[in-house]
Amino acid sequence: MAVRRRLRAIRRAGYSGIEIAPFTLAGTPGEITAAQRAEYRDIMGSEGLQFVGLHWLMVSPKGLHVTGPDADLRRRSWDHIRALIDLCADLGPDGVMVFGSPQQRSTTGGVTREQATRHYVDGLAGVAGQAESRGVKVLVEALRSRSVTWCRRWGKPSPS
Repeated sequence: MAVRRRLRAIRRAGYSGIEIAPFTLAGTPGEITAAQRAEYRDIMGSEGLQFVGLHWLMVSPKGLHVTGPDADLRRRSWDHIRALIDLCADLGPDGVMVFGSPQQRSTTGGVTREQATRHYVDGLAGVAGQAESRGVKVLVEALRSRSVTWCRRWGKPSPS
């Protein structure tokens, strides 16, 4: 199995934990069955790797955006994050999801920095209960100022 070979190579390289980009497993979290999730978790354990969490959360499916002007697109995007929370919890205990995604922290469609920040904060608040109940931490990655047009520092929008 390709997954086992990859994980074995990671362990042989000296790593004790793994952070997974979910698009490397499937196009969407919903495509990964409960049986596959259990199998991946078992393989990580048998290879001596601790599942740390997920990163590159918004690469796939294409077209999602958590802060744009389209409320339906934001809802679908945050539904994707909810599905990733479940995937993260199913792959191992105490997982983290690293929300870097510079494109998600850039204004789009005429949304102001303040509106984008509000959409992001509201979205995070909307998934917080699920993340907590599943034992998953959602981390907001600090990014270089060239990468984003807002939310470079938590607490206030980025300056112009």
